[in-house]
Amino acid sequence: MMNYKVWLRGFAAGMVLSSILFAITTSDEDVPEKADDAGSVSAAGDAVIYPEDQVMYTEDQVQEKLKVERERVLAEIDVNHPSQMQSIVAIQNGVSAQEVSSMLEQVGLIEDQTSFLSLMQDMKLISKIKVGVYTFNGEPTEVEILQKIVGQSTWDQANQGS
Repeated sequence: MMNYKVWLRGFAAGMVLSSILFAITTSDEDVPEKADDAGSVSAAGDAVIYPEDQVMYTEDQVQEKLKVERERVLAEIDVNHPSQMQSIVAIQNGVSAQEVSSMLEQVGLIEDQTSFLSLMQDMKLISKIKVGVYTFNGEPTEVEILQKIVGQSTWDQANQGS
């Protein structure tokens, strides 16, 4: 369960780093201002000639920039601080309560799917789970998770009878 959290954090860091790499490679600072300065294609159409002042990066330079940026981003993320953790769960149409509980357990939002299923059953909310993509910040309680995935109005109705 904790390995999945670490994987999610790594995945998130990878997404951030790929966005940064994209921004670096498409930044305007190295793009010539005039179209004439962009380089010319040879008559054969197989080579581009760039002006001498045009900055070009080798694969090694790109990898080094990426490594430095990755280290900077990872230094900003405190993996031991649960309040910085964010989990995203997508519930599709036709997914059973057992499958939802299993997903929640796999991403580390709940400790035990059986106790979560029991809570849903006790509150008569087994069939009330709504389709959607849910984002959870930090370490929400089982009640907070359940409240979110059944919707506020359904939650309110279930609690009126209690």
